[in-house]
Amino acid sequence: MSINYRNLKTLEDISLQNEEQFKSSFWLNRKQFITLYILLHDFDDSVIVNDCLIFCNYIKQYPTFRQLCNMTGHSTATLQQKIKKIVALLNEILEEDQFDFEDRLEISPLVINNLKIYGVIDTVLFKIECPSHSDYELQKLYYSEKHKCHGIKFEVIVDLFGNIIWVSQIHYEGATHDLYISRLSGLTKLKLEDNERILGDLGYISEDLNNFFITPHKEPITQLHDSDIVIDDYLHKYRLIIENLFGRKKSSLGIYKCKFRGDIQFFSDIIKSTFYITGKIIIPSEPLRKIK
Repeated sequence: MSINYRNLKTLEDISLQNEEQFKSSFWLNRKQFITLYILLHDFDDSVIVNDCLIFCNYIKQYPTFRQLCNMTGHSTATLQQKIKKIVALLNEILEEDQFDFEDRLEISPLVINNLKIYGVIDTVLFKIECPSHSDYELQKLYYSEKHKCHGIKFEVIVDLFGNIIWVSQIHYEGATHDLYISRLSGLTKLKLEDNERILGDLGYISEDLNNFFITPHKEPITQLHDSDIVIDDYLHKYRLIIENLFGRKKSSLGIYKCKFRGDIQFFSDIIKSTFYITGKIIIPSEPLRKIK
């Protein structure tokens, strides 16, 4: 850890820290961290700066609790309590301030063959340790053949500039197909605009949902007309925005770089917390694609 934060007790202390070192230890830059702290403190005035620092360092560097004990001077029980408190508060705040699917309509759509595209969908898998060495059926539920590991999935939609407009309210087991998740999550029951489609990858090809999703062609490029190749190039270009979101999220947080060790539901709540911070605090100041 680059910064010894035992003496970081106030927002003024935070503002005096080296920006690069602070972000390498706590994921957020100083301004974003202060925004997070104020948000949490306004929701629960018992939250202190140290609580937020511990949470941010935990997800950024994912140290063992023994390492955290050495860095903070707190016991394992105290650290777990502080982290769980912040995660619970962020999930409560998310319940009151959810991502709004209707926000996709605030920007101009991509129009292809008279179809309007406002949003891009995908699921993202977060790795977990094998849930039970003795329960093979449980292992199969969480094992993703695509990723060759156990994990949990979240469904996410962003607009064409990378702003998060939908995150599934619960996680799904790693073996669950992306298209099936879109049914379980209630997404496909939502009403779209006339001639609107949600842009997905080949996993969203479905005859009974071709009026909801648009995907690249599944045929080999040698079998496509030139016009179809051009369309697929456009679709691929705009699909990159959600892949960039997942790439940024996973590369910036140590907790997502390895298999999570612990309770799956708690991990799910952590993921939702980081989606909230990403969508509500980070992306507004560090957009994935700037609006011209």
